[in-house]
Amino acid sequence: MMNTTLVLIKPHACREKFLDVAREHFDQYGVRTDDTMLLSGSQVERGAYVERHYSSVHALAVCSLEDLSAFVSEETASLFFSAFGELWDAAVEKRRVMTPEDAMTILGLSSEELNARWCASKSCARLEYGFYVSYLEEERVYVVNGFYPSLLGSFTATDSQTCLFVLSWPESMYTWKQFNLEVLGAANPSEAAPTSLRRLLFENWREYGLSEQPSLMHNGLDASSGPLEALAHRSVWMHRRATEDDFGRALLQEGVSLEFLEQLLKNPTITYGGETRPVFELLEDLQSSEVIHHLAVLYAAEKLKRTNQASVGFGTSNTISGVAEWTIVLDDEDAEERRNRALVFVKPHANTPETRALVEERLMQTRGMQIVSQRHVFGGEIAAQQLMYKHYRTIARYAVKVSPMSINVSTQNRALFKELFGIAWKEAVCSGRVWNAETAIHTLGEISAVELYGMWGSCTKTMKLASGAYVAQFLNEKVFVINGFYPYLRDTYGAQNAKVTCYLVSWPEACMTWRAFREELIGSTNPGNAPPNSLRGLIRDRWQELGLQYPPTTTDNGVHASAGPFEALLERHLWMHLPLSHDPLTLRLQECALTGALLYRWASHPEVMLRGKKLSGCVFDLLENMQTSEMVDIMREAEQQTMALYKETPMNRAVLILKPFAVNERTIAAVKKTLESVGLLVTREMSVFSARIVKCYLNSAAFCAATRLAEINSSTPQEVVSPAIKDRFCEIFHSTWDYCVVDGSLMGATTACENLGLTPKELLQLWEASSPKKVGRACYIAFLKAQGIFVINGFVPFTRECYGRPGSRVYLFELEWKESAWTWRDFCEVLIGDSSSPQNAAQGSLHRTFADEWSKFGL
Repeated sequence: MMNTTLVLIKPHACREKFLDVAREHFDQYGVRTDDTMLLSGSQVERGAYVERHYSSVHALAVCSLEDLSAFVSEETASLFFSAFGELWDAAVEKRRVMTPEDAMTILGLSSEELNARWCASKSCARLEYGFYVSYLEEERVYVVNGFYPSLLGSFTATDSQTCLFVLSWPESMYTWKQFNLEVLGAANPSEAAPTSLRRLLFENWREYGLSEQPSLMHNGLDASSGPLEALAHRSVWMHRRATEDDFGRALLQEGVSLEFLEQLLKNPTITYGGETRPVFELLEDLQSSEVIHHLAVLYAAEKLKRTNQASVGFGTSNTISGVAEWTIVLDDEDAEERRNRALVFVKPHANTPETRALVEERLMQTRGMQIVSQRHVFGGEIAAQQLMYKHYRTIARYAVKVSPMSINVSTQNRALFKELFGIAWKEAVCSGRVWNAETAIHTLGEISAVELYGMWGSCTKTMKLASGAYVAQFLNEKVFVINGFYPYLRDTYGAQNAKVTCYLVSWPEACMTWRAFREELIGSTNPGNAPPNSLRGLIRDRWQELGLQYPPTTTDNGVHASAGPFEALLERHLWMHLPLSHDPLTLRLQECALTGALLYRWASHPEVMLRGKKLSGCVFDLLENMQTSEMVDIMREAEQQTMALYKETPMNRAVLILKPFAVNERTIAAVKKTLESVGLLVTREMSVFSARIVKCYLNSAAFCAATRLAEINSSTPQEVVSPAIKDRFCEIFHSTWDYCVVDGSLMGATTACENLGLTPKELLQLWEASSPKKVGRACYIAFLKAQGIFVINGFVPFTRECYGRPGSRVYLFELEWKESAWTWRDFCEVLIGDSSSPQNAAQGSLHRTFADEWSKFGL
């Protein structure tokens, strides 16, 4: 079992040199760094991270004096008397107990002055978790948590930074207490173990760039006291719910309920093993496996007590005190009655008051049906948020973005295409006679979406090529068009006067199947075939009295309804803005200890095999018309099978990306053939186009940091670049950063292109030939000898131009292989090859093959 903790590097110690030391320190002690994050003061303030991290301290620090007594138990009052020799009630009655806000106002102190006075006091005591009191002798008053305003200010200052490390290690390596004392060091840095991180900070603070030597109050780090508190800290800082965390899932798999666990993460006071204390304190310094055991026992006792008392709330006699705040759920949620939930909306062409009244009346006539929520969505919002593109997903992609040659058409459908149209699919594509809808609009003379829709509707020959891809033959134009109906839908729904009225409906599974909901209540997609009492049948028969402009058609059939529970989940999120994390179906999946990975993967509509390969096809199609409970069982089964396979056969997984200049049909086929010939399984392949590349890569924090450095010129403020980068530059190149920038011998790549009159590609070639050196995070510098200049991040202009060019794309292969087949080193060096020097890469590697045979591949 692994222990996993979260360590904060506080703002006063968050210096680049110390962060590098911390990383090396953890590596040296065999502690794995799972994740890191660097937050600015404004980010910390906006996220209220400090208030939530130090929630107990915060609650006491900001409450009024009247409310403060509510936090004081008999035991706390006794500890106060033991520490200060005075009764708590007497001190409160004499107004000699103050909150930080009261102290600053009454004593006229700033937060820093209060902190200094509070910390300097010789009479200070910890009464309980998060409850600290200091006696200010001069004023003869007690101040509760007087350090907190200064602490909060240090984290949220505009120029401050906070670094987070998520660390893990095997239980057999260190106990939790050993890790905190030996690896991190005691809370007082001057008393910390000689080789601990806090002691290193204490002794080398000047070298690391700190403004003062660490002390007990400013000791550089904050670490979780035990596995449960660490889970709470990860939920605060890393936005991980218990269901998304390995330790959280381990607790759920042990039988602890999600509701119970979420209560525990608020650190309630509990009674366990004869002790009554906050749960974090009760479980501090224990190993993860021990905490799992204790919480399973605690939950079993709580469950038994609730059963015996037939109570829905937690008791206070021997376990958790107080009632938890519940996750946001829909009003219709009932654990005893499993329900289906769908989205129904009235389409723009039919959205009249009369139609809405008809829809609502018919829905409420159905036994067990509830309209949980209703929302109007107008055309401006639909267009701005691209709701139709997101709603139709695969259909929309094939209509406007994906080249026909990238559609994965099965052998069976290729044969059907040839039989129906008299020409092979490949021949039609290669001859340029297959267009997506967007290409058709432009190539046919900038026709309107309505005109294209009319032409599509008049076609006599159409077929389904693949899931989400439909093709029609335009006889007069002698071309084939993919999804020619989509632009009409997009423009109709996105029109300024358009309106969609959404209804979130639910009904007990026992009252109606999903198939009956669609076929009998909603009606056939073709309204001509819909039952008379179905919604589409009623709209068909009454279209004039409902105020419609024309009779319903297969496309404009009055209403839309979710085809199945999984599609409904995504549609609720899209149209009703219901967060996925708070959807009842998501919560139900999480209660089964399912991870979010399956939900995320299935949302992209992949081809899957379910029920022991008895069901195969695109996941949305397979889950259509299923009851929610049946789908939950299938998802649980699918995840269990996946996890069992992972445990039986350790697998490596990777993503291989073909860069824009190398993407064509020949390179894609060659790469796929090479991968499959050496036993690598291609689990998924897809094109990613420039719009998404810009959003996810060129606008990412890492690339933006590199871009900022690539734009440095002589007028750039010197403070933009960290001292650590400047020092490293001087160390490598024996020149002073600031002087070189001012005299024009050091510049960013963007500036270099402008000054030297080079294209991004020409600069990149010069830069790569000059052996760039890593100078810091996102900072690589090469000296161009012929030009006599240093250039920062010479790859940025070319990458931005190549990847961001409209229409450019990369091609992704998701791969997996048995660990026993290929080591990572062999995969990278032997199969892929050295990317920095393709001509010298291993013979037979992909890089070497492309370098030797580039003309053969059309590069």
